[in-house]
This record gives sequence, C-alpha cells and structure tokens, in this order.
Amino acid sequence: DVDRLVQKVDAGEIAVPQMIYLIPTHQNPMGLTIDVDDRAKLAELSARHNIWLVADEVYHLLDWRNYLNTQVNRPARMSLWNNSATIGRCISVSSFTKIFSPGIRCGWIEAPPHVIRSVEHYGYIDSQGGCAPFVGLLMKQALVLGVVDSFLRKLQRSYCDQACMVGEILTREPRIQVLQQPPIGGYFVWIQFPPEVDSKAFLQVLKSTQDVSFLPGSECDPFSESTIEDKTSGLASNDFRSCARLCFADLDATELREGVTRLVTAFQQYLIKP
Repeated sequence: DVDRLVQKVDAGEIAVPQMIYLIPTHQNPMGLTIDVDDRAKLAELSARHNIWLVADEVYHLLDWRNYLNTQVNRPARMSLWNNSATIGRCISVSSFTKIFSPGIRCGWIEAPPHVIRSVEHYGYIDSQGGCAPFVGLLMKQALVLGVVDSFLRKLQRSYCDQACMVGEILTREPRIQVLQQPPIGGYFVWIQFPPEVDSKAFLQVLKSTQDVSFLPGSECDPFSESTIEDKTSGLASNDFRSCARLCFADLDATELREGVTRLVTAFQQYLIKP
C-alpha cells in the first residue's frame, strides 16, 4: 500500500528509512506490478526524504503483455523515475539468472551517474576486472550476438503459454481464486483457497497423495513467526493462511499441466473429507 507508506513517513508516524527495497514488476510471491502512479509516488518520496530506493528488477523483462494484447503496457524501470541525474535516489538492479540461465550469476545496475561512479571505483568491483570477469565476457558476447534477446523471446512465449494454462486449469474450480488472471509476467501465480482451508495442512495432504507441492502463503508472511507486531502494512496474518504461491517456470508444459490438475482434484477431495 504505497499511499499508506507515504502518509506514515510524511506524517512522522514511522521513522524515515534509509533504504526501501522492492520488487516492482511481477514480484515474488504474488506476481503483482506497481502501477505508474505508485512508482511516481515512491520516487517522489525517496527524493523528498533522501531515501535510497533499490528496485530488484529480475522479473521486469519476463513480461508477455504483447502476446496477450493487453491495454496496459509494462511500466518503466524504477531507475528511469529519477527527477535529476545528480540527486536521483532510484536504483534498478537485475540479473541474467532469470532471463538466460540460473547458473549465470551475473547482472547489472542502472542508477544515476554519481551512483555508477561510486560502484565503478569500489575496490571489490574494480580489482582484477570485476567480480566474475570470465562470465562477464561471456555475457557481453551473448548480448552482442543477440543470443540473450533471442532466448528471452523464447522464454516469454513459453512462460506465457504455461502461465495461461495454469490459470485456465485453476479457474475450472471456482473455489480457488487466482489473484491475476491471466498472469502477465514473472514466475508465479498467487491463489487463494476458501478461508477455512489452511494451505499448510492441505499441502501435507497434496504432497503425500499427489507428489505435488507449492509454497504456503504463510511462508510469505514476514511477520508470521516474528515477535514484532505488524502495524504498518494493514494486512492480517489470516490473509496469508489460505493462500499459496505456484511456480510455472520450473517444469515443462506436460508436467505442469499434470501437477495443476492433480492439485485441483486433491483440493476438491480435501473439501469433502470426513
């Protein structure tokens, strides 16, 4: 809730943070994307209070709205919301891990020039040609030759088909609510079971009977096992209890179809258990 955050920081109800970390596009776990208006509010807040805004953009390019002919385009990266090159506080970081290969631990930073200069002259980065010079040279060639762009287009098409398939199977069971249908990017689909269903308890049944797994929503609640009371987000812990995160990027289409079909069948049986 960006408006809630801005209001509380501006009113002094919470301490001004030194840094805000966020995943603005197709975030993990819910797959949500911060809209243009909220991005502008966050950029203005960071400039007004000298807050570093660090955006993890690893899912930004995994967007397939062009294949779905949606009316809303993907918002610009957060680094492009800086009002000034000299005082900008918005930084975007990304990686080839999600868009090229999980084994490629190489990425990039987009930030105002003064930030880039600081990074360039940091000893850890500057020494011996960087953190991973060999992998960096490999990725440079892959970019120059267009290999990365070609592979990314294939990923977008494949993930689009798989995400839409998952959404379509889930919507056959009206008691399972899909947060975003159709999914338009990223790795994940966030679903909600009826309030009486504890996703952790259902997961144990699902794994033992169907050999299918998901991440329970309660595992995504940062305050679930904390002694610190959540007074700022406006979310209740029960909001996560009946939810689950599904990943459509790990399996091929055949395995994924079978897994989601098993999940729906097991859910229907779970609700009529004695």
